[in-house]
Amino acid sequence: MPNWYVDPDQADDSGTGESWATAKKHLNAMIQALTYPLAGMPVTQLGIDLWADISTGSDGERYSDWS
Repeated sequence: MPNWYVDPDQADDSGTGESWATAKKHLNAMIQALTYPLAGMPVTQLGIDLWADISTGSDGERYSDWS
């Protein structure tokens, strides 16, 4: 299961989001960069101590579960 990283302290969204060093600046940029349909349930790690499990439902919609 891959992990994806979002950090509002990044300069921009040019990173791949595959580590804290290459994190996306905005959550929306990270969601748009994900390949759908998702295999498994990737975890997006946010630089504000939040975690989002993002998945695609049977209806094709994207869902997230924040913790």
